[in-house]
Amino acid sequence: MAGESISSALLIIAAVICAGVLIIAIYPAIFTMAGTFGSATHAADQNIRTDFTIVLATNTTINPGSNPSTDAVTVYMKNVGTARIAQADIMNRADVFCGDIDLIEPLGYTSSNPPSTVGEWTAYIDNDQITSTSTGYWNPGDTLEVYALIPTPNEVYFQFVLPNGVSQSVTFSGRTTS
Repeated sequence: MAGESISSALLIIAAVICAGVLIIAIYPAIFTMAGTFGSATHAADQNIRTDFTIVLATNTTINPGSNPSTDAVTVYMKNVGTARIAQADIMNRADVFCGDIDLIEPLGYTSSNPPSTVGEWTAYIDNDQITSTSTGYWNPGDTLEVYALIPTPNEVYFQFVLPNGVSQSVTFSGRTTS
């Protein structure tokens, strides 16, 4: 009888030790997964709340007499999501891809008003230019105007990508008006 009691006690002690080791081994993995799921949920929430639509896209020839091979592309976009987007994120981290449908290139942001070099773009929120001193936001309901200089295209492709990957694109005729 005493032998069975000692055996039972040893088995209980072994089970408690195994349970402790198992908890110590699994707890960090569970904690890490919880953090990962929390981050993924936050990112998904931001993507769901962030949305914009292209309202109008057009292009016109800039100074046809001086440089007939340059066009200005103007695209108006409306923030239709519930998230506001920092102007600094638009200026420093948003991507603009624009050009002839056969030659699409990333464009670089400039605070020049208007851009003076082909391959550059600038932006305005409700007619206020975004500059390096801007501290505002592209709020829901506001209109963002993107103005870009590109070589004269036959058919224009324009894509705007926010830092979180939400994007919109449009293709339109490259015929110009003076």
